[in-house]
Amino acid sequence: MNPSSLRFRLILLAIFPILLSFAALIWVGEFSAAQSLAVLRGSNLTDQPLLERVTDLLAAGRARSLLIAAVVLALTLLTTLLATHGPVHRIRALHEAARALATGNLDLPIPDIGSDEIGLLAGSLEIMRRNLRVSVESETRRIAQSQRIAELTTLWQFSQELLGKTDPVAIAQRAVQAVAGQLQADFVAAVLLQPDGTVSLAAALGWPEAGLRYLNGRPLSQTHRLRHALESRTILIIPDEAADGRFPMHEWMIQMGVVSSMLVPILAGERAIGGLTAHTRQKREWTEEQIRLLDLLASTT
Repeated sequence: MNPSSLRFRLILLAIFPILLSFAALIWVGEFSAAQSLAVLRGSNLTDQPLLERVTDLLAAGRARSLLIAAVVLALTLLTTLLATHGPVHRIRALHEAARALATGNLDLPIPDIGSDEIGLLAGSLEIMRRNLRVSVESETRRIAQSQRIAELTTLWQFSQELLGKTDPVAIAQRAVQAVAGQLQADFVAAVLLQPDGTVSLAAALGWPEAGLRYLNGRPLSQTHRLRHALESRTILIIPDEAADGRFPMHEWMIQMGVVSSMLVPILAGERAIGGLTAHTRQKREWTEEQIRLLDLLASTT
């Protein structure tokens, strides 16, 4: 049993006064017996069998006192263990629930463990959990609404700026700026697929010269990530390039410390005509809102 546990302290609290009481009683008994024997021996009593009889009676009394003390201590220990089992068990259950609450798990209800003081504490924690959950859900909805408003605002501004523009390069440049601003990406590019099967760089932001030389004019078959996105016509999401292992990392990506990537095809009907790429130096778990925004920007482009 852990000396710092509540049950140990309760047992010690129950037994310690009893131990002191029995120790005092035994000491008083021994002192009285010693005094009685001293008086008998000092009274010039010559009846030796009587002295031995008194001595035996005192020894038997001492043994009975020790036996009674042991029985009382055992009963006290057993009673304390039985009495503390329920409260300690409920406190442990409350501790586990509070630990889950502290880690942010607001879905695990606090158990109903009675109507005493421990139960009242559990009830207060359950009320706090419910209130926190309502607050978190409200804040989540508010953030989602704000993100949706920002997303629609970006798309509206992007669409307004594209009105009257027919130059693919100008359109791509504005798309790259929108992606970099909204997704906070370090490296963004818009590429177009040429009839000869190569890709041309329409616009880029943050890319080093080595990366631009690698991508511009390269056959699509050699651009592993972009080829996958365009041929499958689906969004390619890579939260951790080093751990993904599906595509080799180019030298410029290693030098620039690229960690996360996302590529979205630009479609004209069912035909892929290009793509938008976004890379970051920090690991990103791309959210559904960010993925949808990049997809909408690619569709608008």
